[in-house]
Amino acid sequence: MFMLDLLMAFVVGGFIGHRSGGAGRGLAVLFAVVGVGLPVLWVMLWWPDWYLHYHLSPGSWTLAAWGILVVGFVVFALLGHAVVPGRPWLLPVVGVAVSAYLFSTWDRSRHVGTTAEWAAGVAPELPTVLVQAALGASAFTLALAALAWVRSGTGSD
Repeated sequence: MFMLDLLMAFVVGGFIGHRSGGAGRGLAVLFAVVGVGLPVLWVMLWWPDWYLHYHLSPGSWTLAAWGILVVGFVVFALLGHAVVPGRPWLLPVVGVAVSAYLFSTWDRSRHVGTTAEWAAGVAPELPTVLVQAALGASAFTLALAALAWVRSGTGSD
């Protein structure tokens, strides 16, 4: 799932940069840390194997590795913020990439469990609390996007 979160940080950072005419870098960083980083760390506490899509062992990740991942969210948000204003066509292109990623990983994405459960074919379906958290994170993301939209003409950062 971290690939999805990196792409989403790029999209929202790009949207903020595009709508604000290159201003709002601080808002892009805020989104990357609060809108992506904190929810990811919460999910990692409960379903680390799922977040890594059963490809990597969460036990092999140190606290520094998780910190680097959050820095990656900031970098992707700032990259989107810097690149998209001159190339707004990148937003739908990355949107298609996000959709393709979700489609291609749907079976892994909807089963939340340990790597052993996944391998045995008994990983449980996505729990309601996670769906609610995702909806809450989406609402927060939309609120940040709306704030960027409102602030887009102010030139403030």
